[in-house]
Amino acid sequence: MHPSFLWAVYAQFTFSILTFGLCSEPVLSLEQATQKALQAHPDLQASRLKQQAADARTRQASALLNPELEVEGSDSELEITLTQPLEFGGNRAARKKVASLEARAVSEHNRVLQLQIIAETRRRYANAVWASQHEILEQQRLHNAQELYSALEERVHAGGSSPLHLANLEVEVEKAKLSATEASRMKVLTLRRLSSLWTKGSVRFEVESKKKNMKIPSREVLMGDLLNHPSLLKLNTARLGAEAEVERIQASRVPDPYLSVGWIQDQEEDVDTWKIGLGIPLPLWNRNQGSLEAASLDAEVLTLNRKARLRELTLELEESIMAQRSAVTRVNVYQERILPAAERSLKGAVESYEEGRSDLSSLLVTRTSWLQAQREAVDAQRTLDHAEARLLMYRPINPATVE
Repeated sequence: MHPSFLWAVYAQFTFSILTFGLCSEPVLSLEQATQKALQAHPDLQASRLKQQAADARTRQASALLNPELEVEGSDSELEITLTQPLEFGGNRAARKKVASLEARAVSEHNRVLQLQIIAETRRRYANAVWASQHEILEQQRLHNAQELYSALEERVHAGGSSPLHLANLEVEVEKAKLSATEASRMKVLTLRRLSSLWTKGSVRFEVESKKKNMKIPSREVLMGDLLNHPSLLKLNTARLGAEAEVERIQASRVPDPYLSVGWIQDQEEDVDTWKIGLGIPLPLWNRNQGSLEAASLDAEVLTLNRKARLRELTLELEESIMAQRSAVTRVNVYQERILPAAERSLKGAVESYEEGRSDLSSLLVTRTSWLQAQREAVDAQRTLDHAEARLLMYRPINPATVE
């Protein structure tokens, strides 16, 4: 049997050897993918426009009310009156407060959306890494099967092995080809799903095969950070906005006066007259009682919604912490115990087969177990990456990073 085949069969397959940096396509890191998604994701772009619109409404709320100009005339008289509403009852201040809190709520929504995009980018990146590693494993499986087939073919021609073994191995080679083709398709699909976070067109790149896992804070730190979760802050802001709306309605129940200045020209007597007036609407038929009650109830509903959301987030965080710790344990067991044991088993099976102490079927079974352990280790790492991506959803984001 060829020495090159022996090395291909039992050598520990390390992804650092086949780095994606050796490929013609550029290597895209997780950090680069995240920045691309944050800059160009359509939902975030729309959210930024909503923020600009909310800021514009805030500026508009500060504007003074426009005056009214009335011109009346007849054959003998011309009257011009200018009326200016005077916001003395707090209407303008309340209006500005409502608009400002609405803009703040949009900002908090933007932070929630940013958290979701970051977590989704990490999840899709993990899928792309998983698919790339699976493709390498399936290519390695195919390479090993073809090497073994060539070596066994020489033995059959020399009369040292049964043609039946060669026929069985041919079946495995064909299956390995199918698996390798499917793995390549899956890799292309996962890379396309990742790039769709920031572009419509097709882009060619590879992902880093090895990356550091997140540094997860303690449970106590995560629970403390939970109170500053953007979704809770958004509900807080919405509640403050509802309370500000109550203040605005209360202020509007006291009508603002208006000042009017007029000029009258009597053409028959050729006399000009100035007049100054002060008026105030009379809230006889409508004092906004229904609107005030509805706004107060809306504020109470938002308070209850925040309590319910906090309970949901606490439970979700507990589950996420448990899932992440379980995934870390699984990855460590594979790296420290299962993979080394599978490696030793495969090496022993190759040596046993070379010395004639075991048959080809035993070697194939051992090699299949080794490849399966490799696949399971890759799957365990992806599960850990997904668990860490989920934990991202419970970390606060500095508002400065949203801009």
